[in-house]
Amino acid sequence: YYDNSDEKYRWFNTHAPPDAVICSSNWQSTSYFTDSITIRLDYTHNNESLTALFDEYDVSYLIIDDRTIGSYKSNKLIYPLFSLDIDNQVTIGTYQLVLENIEYGDKYTISFYKIKKL
Repeated sequence: YYDNSDEKYRWFNTHAPPDAVICSSNWQSTSYFTDSITIRLDYTHNNESLTALFDEYDVSYLIIDDRTIGSYKSNKLIYPLFSLDIDNQVTIGTYQLVLENIEYGDKYTISFYKIKKL
């Protein structure tokens, strides 16, 4: 397995604040390529549990990596996040997610959502 993940995370590393907390569908890769605190996005989350996770850890970015799409196919809340376009917005509980950037890799795509408390 090789993908140009170091290049894909360059956008995040230059645009996100140094104290950003990330929730990621591919948390191992995200934690390797960033210096941010990274939390695993579980495939079983629903509206309430994801809102609670964002509250508890003060999450500022959600990173969706297409490499993990198979695990989320049965999740009606998270699965649509794999196919949105730049500037699309989604509301989850008391949070608004705005897709700020998409990085296309040699094999997989990563979407970077900024999370804002409503």
